[in-house]
Amino acid sequence: MLSGRCPLDEAQAWEVTTVSGQTLYVVSPEENHETGCFERRWELTDLVLPALSDAFGPPLPVLLVGPPGSGKSTLARLAAAELGLPFYRFQAHDSVSAEDFICVGRISAAGTVEYVLKPLAAAALRGGLCLLDDVDKAGERALSGLVSVLDEASHRVYSNLAAVSIPLHSRFRLILAANHLEALPPFVRTRCVVFRIDHPGVRETLSIAKSRVPGVKELERAFLEAWKKKQAADPDQAFRHGKRCWCFVWGRRCGPLAKAPPLPYSPPWTA
Repeated sequence: MLSGRCPLDEAQAWEVTTVSGQTLYVVSPEENHETGCFERRWELTDLVLPALSDAFGPPLPVLLVGPPGSGKSTLARLAAAELGLPFYRFQAHDSVSAEDFICVGRISAAGTVEYVLKPLAAAALRGGLCLLDDVDKAGERALSGLVSVLDEASHRVYSNLAAVSIPLHSRFRLILAANHLEALPPFVRTRCVVFRIDHPGVRETLSIAKSRVPGVKELERAFLEAWKKKQAADPDQAFRHGKRCWCFVWGRRCGPLAKAPPLPYSPPWTA
């Protein structure tokens, strides 16, 4: 894929390297300050980290499956922090191609073609944990490009666009996140260790909300009452809306909160 101008040119710091004689621009990792209000820590220590560890053999790719807002991205960030690895993230979508996972082309100011390694290839080259988010939104043909990364016999990244082959770094780790397991083709499901992640409970949701808006312990009862009403109306409500409920209660009881996100629904306690 060639683009006239990379949308991240002004904000992204690029590293330039050479692979097989080809000059490549490598995307930088994201900042990762996740320390986590993740009370289900056993999911990290007992499930995800052992699969990513190389203590008993090659690390395995991990597939986290769960509804939106269940904590898949947070778990991946915590895993990167726990392993001391740079964190890379790629957001999949329904129009992504196989090459989009690896490399894209752009036209430089001089009119020449420059090749940019995306987060997956950057993590494979430099070492780091890469999260491929919402992979179930990508089509089967696009996901076929991941086979060389997931397959133990290959363990390398290929870019047809840049005509390079990149062996996976010894500190490369891969986590995929999906909302629906059945939407993924068998060649992805069978090459990953699959863990199901469910919505956090009320206690964890409250802990997350309190970490975002500290010093509001007296509002717990109001929040819990509102949360129970919302859960009764919609059992699959994502916990991120619980944080919005919390911010709304804070604004109603203690004055306006400048950064409180807008509610996507009419709060049940205002009826």
